[in-house]
Amino acid sequence: MSEFDQTLFHFIEYPNEERYLEFKESIPWDRKENSVNIIKAILALSNLKDGGWIVIGKKELPDGSYILTGMKLSDFETYDSDQMKDFVNNKYADPYVTFSLHKVEYKGNKFMLIKVEEFEEVPVICKRDYRDILYKGRIYCRSRTKPESIAVPGQVEMREILEIATDKRALRFLQRIERFGMKLTPTDEELFNKQLEDLE
Repeated sequence: MSEFDQTLFHFIEYPNEERYLEFKESIPWDRKENSVNIIKAILALSNLKDGGWIVIGKKELPDGSYILTGMKLSDFETYDSDQMKDFVNNKYADPYVTFSLHKVEYKGNKFMLIKVEEFEEVPVICKRDYRDILYKGRIYCRSRTKPESIAVPGQVEMREILEIATDKRALRFLQRIERFGMKLTPTDEELFNKQLEDLE
């Protein structure tokens, strides 16, 4: 078993949701209310440091715990990576979001895992309304108090997202400077040579 497979199985078996991890029971990708809830989670996880995962095939019980039910084959077969990416990015995400699908069979059941990457440069904004689930112009995130996908509720979550964007912009600035042959900090070799000079 590969290390990556072990990671997938770990998320399937994980007992509860976290900021970086959302569970959903077997639902089809039907571009209606079910898929819009998945899109909301994708948008929210893309605005989280290091992104996160969605595991489809786990059912929540009344006491808040989860059981492994797997997915119905008819639901499982509706998930197509290219169609999902086109739909999410053309209809709802601005700028685009990066995510990948992983179809897994585990203990005789089928699961769909969606790996969502952290936004590339600027936070992802929703660009289209859908009933009372998604609203144009809102930034979605994962709540710090409860593992759920919500519109940014306050300055703490917004500051967290802006800090990620600021770090990315600063890194790009440093990389650009280095491309022009400029250095802001000395290399280890330069520091070592300077120490040798001071000893002489």
